[in-house]
Amino acid sequence: TFLHTCKNSRYPVEYSLDKLITLLDPANFFKINRQFILSINAIHSIQKISVNRLKISVKPEYNKDILVSIERYGKFKDWLDA
Repeated sequence: TFLHTCKNSRYPVEYSLDKLITLLDPANFFKINRQFILSINAIHSIQKISVNRLKISVKPEYNKDILVSIERYGKFKDWLDA
């Protein structure tokens, strides 16, 4: 597990994502799938790619697709609207 900062630094983290999400402020961080926890401040844009699928672009840029899982789609939209 690695932490990527907005200044494009990368740090190893001793926690699993499931443990890490319990330590972070839920107003600022959301676990969008099994691989990513996002900060609301890192979201650059959101693209709808199907009825219940979103692609997230982040800053700094990440070279792989970041997709909100189908299971988390509704909760993610609620989180953004909060």
